[in-house]
Amino acid sequence: MSPDEYYDSCPFLFWIVIAVASRRYNEDMSVLSGLAVSVPKLLWERVADQPLPYTVVQALLIFCMWPFPATHMWSDASATFSNIALNAAFHMGLHRPDHAGEFTRHPRSSKPYYLNSRDPLERSKTWAGVNIVSQ
Repeated sequence: MSPDEYYDSCPFLFWIVIAVASRRYNEDMSVLSGLAVSVPKLLWERVADQPLPYTVVQALLIFCMWPFPATHMWSDASATFSNIALNAAFHMGLHRPDHAGEFTRHPRSSKPYYLNSRDPLERSKTWAGVNIVSQ
């Protein structure tokens, strides 16, 4: 997918990927410091808006694995965000990848209201990622 397609599908996931990639962007170090201020605020706003879409769970996992470098242990919210991702994954039924329809309000709908993927392999991989990050 192109960057525009990622942004259109999930702006939050887009900015998390940009934040992780900005760690290696040496031409302008202010990009990382600017994102270190704005991305966590965006993250808290997005987490407060329930239910969480599938792509937001994926973004939370990426953010937990690569928190900003200046984060101190006492101010690192990775454990909190990994628990939020775990809880959202249970609500989405990621622990039962072949039964996505059982965890939606509209099982006959081609696109459930908060799931972006019905692909069992992708759901299984995301579930594995949730468990790895939560450990």
